[in-house]
Amino acid sequence: MISRVTRILVGALAVSACGGSSNNNHPDASHQQDASHADTKQVDAAEAIDAAPAAETPLPTGAPVVIPLKTISQISYTGPLQTGGQAQDVILDTGSTTLGIAASTCTNCGVAPLYTPGKGAVDQKKTASSMYADQTGWDSEIFSDTVQLGSAASTSVKFGAINSSNGFFRDFDGTGVKYEGILGLGPDLNLIQGTTSYVTGVFGGGVAKEMAFQLCPDGGTMWLGGYDPTAQAGPQAVTPMVTLMGQQPFYMVDTANMSVGHASLGLTSADFGPTILDTGTSIAFIPTAALNGMTSAIEASAGYQAAFGTQSLTDGEGCVQTTLTGAQIDAMLPPIGVSFPGVGPGNSEFVDLPATRSYLVPEGGGLWCYGMADATQLTGGQFTASLFGDSLLAAWTTTIDIDDDKVGFAPQQGCSQADSDVSKRPALVLEPGIPWWKQDPRVRTPDPVAFRRKLGLHE
Repeated sequence: MISRVTRILVGALAVSACGGSSNNNHPDASHQQDASHADTKQVDAAEAIDAAPAAETPLPTGAPVVIPLKTISQISYTGPLQTGGQAQDVILDTGSTTLGIAASTCTNCGVAPLYTPGKGAVDQKKTASSMYADQTGWDSEIFSDTVQLGSAASTSVKFGAINSSNGFFRDFDGTGVKYEGILGLGPDLNLIQGTTSYVTGVFGGGVAKEMAFQLCPDGGTMWLGGYDPTAQAGPQAVTPMVTLMGQQPFYMVDTANMSVGHASLGLTSADFGPTILDTGTSIAFIPTAALNGMTSAIEASAGYQAAFGTQSLTDGEGCVQTTLTGAQIDAMLPPIGVSFPGVGPGNSEFVDLPATRSYLVPEGGGLWCYGMADATQLTGGQFTASLFGDSLLAAWTTTIDIDDDKVGFAPQQGCSQADSDVSKRPALVLEPGIPWWKQDPRVRTPDPVAFRRKLGLHE
């Protein structure tokens, strides 16, 4: 395994609890259960440990299973699932590992279709709860049944049949809830006790241990068992996954540097800490120095000033207004670039990432909001870490090679253009002075208090 520990981040993005006949939803109990899943001893830093460098080559590709994705207002992504032969749409989340499906016993889920245990289902006589870092969650009875994602082979999974929801099922755009559960795709270390992993099961059945994502404004694609090179506009930047204290609660990499308009920000991996790749979070979080450098360089560019004048990405709600289309914005504003440590000597080259697919999120009615936030909102400044959510992952076709502990990032091609004149929804109505991502109900982000509590960082 190729691993490099750059900072110590402890805990998880989902707090989970399990019991025999009832749930304990007290925050402290959730924190204690979460701590039992990983080594959460708090330390200040760790020495960087590099394995012998490997050859710089693209990740291998086979004949992957193609899974079409739907988007919920360009914020979350769902895929088609069958549980016990019954169809659902579920959020695909690399930041958690357990499957949770709304069941026929749910009293307040407000979604359809619901999962009804059939002859092949086995009640495990245990309960499980999940509280996500945005303080939503669910309670469930654990069942074992067959699970199939898209046209991939089915596998037996122990999962949560949700019987009660605490704000987890949301109507994002006023047209009804568009998902019936959540499929965790992360490492086994992040499992809720008593449940098993879908990806571990399907990979154990002979599928290559690899998954890839292309997140588009109008949908996207997930691949299991490989990736599609035709969805890539250029070569992959292949970088090792990193571990925390020798363990892997999430898919994480080091970020070596960032650029704006082809100009380096002069940063290093130490400035970013470990970077979590999380398709279940809507925006990106990077540390203060990196965020300030990026924001200043963007706003100082002639293209930004021509498009947005004196409006600032960080004032008030963090949104700017224009009559320009998404294509016009991308032609005027500087792209950003991200560099990763290579599997061989040196770092990857910067790749241009367009503004509307990396740092600007369309909110309708000509409103564009900053998709980058300060990581101290999550950490309280007590340690260094980053998180890349959907707003930034949309710039790449991202391939996670679990077998070889590597991630490949390639500029995506084939997605439609993100645009500001989205007639499907009006502009977001925001309360002055509060960041937009804290007001938009479509956005899933870690709650700062819950995030620090489960990391053992008390107020």
